[in-house]
Amino acid sequence: MQNVFQEPEYTGNIQRMTYLSDIEKLIAERRAAAAAERDRFMADYPARLEDLRARYLDMLGWPLNSHEFDQYIPTAEETYLGSDERADIYRVIVEAMPGLRFGGILFVARDHKRRPLVISQHGGLGTPELCSSLYRGGDSANYNDMTQRVLARGVHVFAPQLLLWNKETYHIQYDRRMIDNSLKQLGGSITALEIYCIMRSIDYLTKKDYVDETRVGMVGLSYGGFYTLFTAAADPRIKSCIASGFFNDRFAHNWLDWTWKDAGRTFLDAEVAALIAPRGLRMQLGTHDNLFAEAPARNELERLRGFFERAHCPEKLYMEFFDGTHEFSRSEETIDLFMNDLA
Repeated sequence: MQNVFQEPEYTGNIQRMTYLSDIEKLIAERRAAAAAERDRFMADYPARLEDLRARYLDMLGWPLNSHEFDQYIPTAEETYLGSDERADIYRVIVEAMPGLRFGGILFVARDHKRRPLVISQHGGLGTPELCSSLYRGGDSANYNDMTQRVLARGVHVFAPQLLLWNKETYHIQYDRRMIDNSLKQLGGSITALEIYCIMRSIDYLTKKDYVDETRVGMVGLSYGGFYTLFTAAADPRIKSCIASGFFNDRFAHNWLDWTWKDAGRTFLDAEVAALIAPRGLRMQLGTHDNLFAEAPARNELERLRGFFERAHCPEKLYMEFFDGTHEFSRSEETIDLFMNDLA
């Protein structure tokens, strides 16, 4: 081409760098103002707790903010797998809504007596079998026998399977991000759908004669800690929970499926966790966690303490910082508090 102006590719980089810098500055300014906006949003807490919960469910989206399935009664198929010294073990497939099957492993204490029910939630790349030490050799990775240690306290346990398994290990491919995007286009999210499925599983299991429906708890690590915190905020039936390896500054750890429109001005981790009061909230974080740093978690915890004080139940909030990595604490301290809540 003749008589056409040309320049090297890098010449326009100053404009491109300026644009990027301005966007980053704009976000930083908006974030700096967000804490005060969340304060205003939570000004009437805990007086309008249920209104706030409704706003939270609406943020997560369909089906949590829908009455479409209010009259639906979930059914399930149970397959007996075997027994050990603690429990009779079943694979359970719950039809959480018409056409949607959601499953997990159910551990029923051998005496089948009326006992609390605990949801034990695996994390990223995990399965209910892994967090429950069911694979050959009993290795439970960084869960440190989470399910078995809770089961030993004399409860029934349901360990659900979320859309988080290791694709290479199990040879079943999926794209969680694309599925989340698709659900968000339709007014929902993968988080809302999976919390809904956990809640419908609780519906089904609390109808069992051997389950005390007034004593439901939940524990989980990493993604399981995320689902534990967010499910307990959504479902007041959960009397106490242990959220391990998750609670933190969500601006610092804003993964795509942990992010919703306007969350930074309404519900970050402290505000979500505030919806659990006056029930028990027990949390854990390793001081050498390679995914979630200790310092921002402590800052967010101080914000959360204020909410539990306003709800007149500071004793119901506890966070164990332990000498460990991204793992469920080997200490029994947090489990002790959790079980006391379910007593």
